[in-house]
Amino acid sequence: MEDTFVKLWDLLRSAPDKRVVLANFPFTTLILPGRGEAQPFDAGVMVTPLTGRLAKMSPSDWKKFLDGLALEGFELVQSEWHHEKFEQAPGRAAESLVSVVLHVMVPASERRLILKGKLAVSWAMGKNEDGYHVPDRIELKDARILERTGQPVFQVQLEEGPFSTIQPILLYDLDGEGVLEIVLAGGNTELRKQDDRYVQTRMCAE
Repeated sequence: MEDTFVKLWDLLRSAPDKRVVLANFPFTTLILPGRGEAQPFDAGVMVTPLTGRLAKMSPSDWKKFLDGLALEGFELVQSEWHHEKFEQAPGRAAESLVSVVLHVMVPASERRLILKGKLAVSWAMGKNEDGYHVPDRIELKDARILERTGQPVFQVQLEEGPFSTIQPILLYDLDGEGVLEIVLAGGNTELRKQDDRYVQTRMCAE
């Protein structure tokens, strides 16, 4: 049954339109909790627990929900799906617990969101025509959304590759000023902090 979510993850990685993949994921019933009260966190991040009223969705409801998000500019950037637990008690449907992380962005407003939660999955009997087990009921639990608007907190300072040409990577205060320099020994490169960014220099003449 883990294969079902592994397949979903693989399809999402390669799909140009991830919304279509999510919309076509088979199930009978989906339960999503509403938003709770947002709380401020560090670096302008707001954390919202999903503790509100539960919404019960059919596959057609789910597709309409995704279409609405797309119209508002939401785009799925990347995702993670990990099958954590499986149980099957005698006389009952098999159940799984799947952890999920969704990285979402609204490019027009530089709005970034991360949804983290658990999917409680009850499985239908048998497999579909593609040979995969199909969820009967899926409920999102223990979920929260981290949200921030603006440029990413972390900025790309250097792009080098392949990795084998720059390692080892060393951190050391070369000049004794109390600030660590970043040394890419294999690439003959030093990153020295100046103000709020790192500046790249060559360590030795070539």
